[in-house]
Amino acid sequence: RAAEEAGAPPSVLQLAWGDALILAGEPAKAQEVFEKALDADPKSVAALLGIASALEAQGKVEEAKVSLERTLKLFPESVGLRERLASVCLKLGQKAEALAHYQAEIQAGHPTVSIRLAVARLALDLDKIELAQSETKKVFDASPRNAEAAYYMARVLEARGSNSLALSEYRHAVTWGNTPLFSLGHGRLLDKLGKQQEALAAFANAVSLPEGRMERGRIFFRTGDVDNALADFEAAAKMSPKD
Repeated sequence: RAAEEAGAPPSVLQLAWGDALILAGEPAKAQEVFEKALDADPKSVAALLGIASALEAQGKVEEAKVSLERTLKLFPESVGLRERLASVCLKLGQKAEALAHYQAEIQAGHPTVSIRLAVARLALDLDKIELAQSETKKVFDASPRNAEAAYYMARVLEARGSNSLALSEYRHAVTWGNTPLFSLGHGRLLDKLGKQQEALAAFANAVSLPEGRMERGRIFFRTGDVDNALADFEAAAKMSPKD
């Protein structure tokens, strides 16, 4: 309203209003606003993306995907559009298609670190180890102390059976940017290598994840510490009641 009183262009106001409605939890109204913006400017990529976002926020993910695919056909040169489509594919569980869209964004000349990391992550999930290694190396070239890249490189090395090198990369990951996920991977490899005490220390940083609780609980159970094992298993069950 303040922007309108200050003379901001109506088209800009429509788009900002639509974004605000999504954040306010009113995606259906946001969709109407974006559609009006598109009526005013049929070539507005921002309005088309807004419609897709509004559909996604309403839980209409398939419709959002169709909308984004249509937009990509109309405006194939739009930066970030394939990345946006890839994220929707991931919500639908379509990992191979998401990977293809991320790779297409790189080929279109937009090889950001975040996209390369997304490619590496999906490549690992799809057992494309060489692709994961290649993209991770490129991230290291741009960002030598990237914790997420170190985590993916550790997974690559572990998949290749190079456990000592993998352990080193896991240590880099937890040193440069520790997250529960990095600690989980680190702990699992330590446990596999028979380093139970070190594994327990790593899993202590992963207890916010049900998998972290389960892994630590298994060590406790194997070593006869039934009370602590039970506590971890019960905590994991509360986190994931359908597991």
